[in-house]
Amino acid sequence: MISDLTLVIMAAGKGSRYGGSKQTDQLGLCGESMMDFSIVDAICAGFNHIVFVIQENQKEFFESKYKNLSKVCSVQLVVQDNMKTPFELNGYRRVKPWGTTHALWSAKPFIHTPFCVLNADDYYGRSTFKKIADYLHTNKDVSRGVFVAYELMKTMSEHGSVSRGVCTIQRGKLRIIKEELSIEIINHAIVSGDKILAPETPVSMNIWGLHPYALTLLEKKLIDFGNETVPSQLLDKEALLPMDIQTCIEENSLIIDTVYADEEWFGITYQQDKEYASSKLQSLQKSGYYSSPLF
Repeated sequence: MISDLTLVIMAAGKGSRYGGSKQTDQLGLCGESMMDFSIVDAICAGFNHIVFVIQENQKEFFESKYKNLSKVCSVQLVVQDNMKTPFELNGYRRVKPWGTTHALWSAKPFIHTPFCVLNADDYYGRSTFKKIADYLHTNKDVSRGVFVAYELMKTMSEHGSVSRGVCTIQRGKLRIIKEELSIEIINHAIVSGDKILAPETPVSMNIWGLHPYALTLLEKKLIDFGNETVPSQLLDKEALLPMDIQTCIEENSLIIDTVYADEEWFGITYQQDKEYASSKLQSLQKSGYYSSPLF
């Protein structure tokens, strides 16, 4: 019997560089968002529980748009509430979300199966979800997980710098993931600060396959983040999922295996990226690869 799988979609980000709610922007032929394509791909791969991590002001929209999804899978909406954390706030109030580790932690009460967690505003490709589902079905060691590696050059934007998790992989396992916050193309070279990066450098696009055991480890990292962050940094500092997974790797509490992407990734970091993303998705619908409407 094939076991249940959960898809966790992190859709509560503010989209500061994009200048709007890129998670819900209409890109497909019938107004579908980027995450709608991930939902269809995940369901095709066997995921049957979906958890949306959203902002409070998105609840009505999500309830209306995804009410029919309950016919094919269970759906749960979770608000990423800045006032709910596993660490003491001591009266501190913050507007900006606490980061992707906090987003995943917010969904913890509703994750009871192996799961895939991802960004709402990225296109990962149908085969990516199949690879993660196959891994989670066959690898039952709860201290192991998987990430999907993409080639850096295939994840760049023509419209500005991007943030990427640059990876070192040894014998099929993720050893180091380093967040490079400003990677851009200058004179046909991929540059981060004073470093030139190879086009084929493997990067993480923040899609992970994990077991619920990992949530306990990551909760501890979130507590450490809250306890160790000085008040002057609390305005902007974020608990980032790739960095907390890196810490777990260093502590030998998690082993992260690698699978490689077969399909093109694309996303919408900037408003100018929207036209390309929309064109790609609509082309896939017109070809019959995706239906129109999706669901």
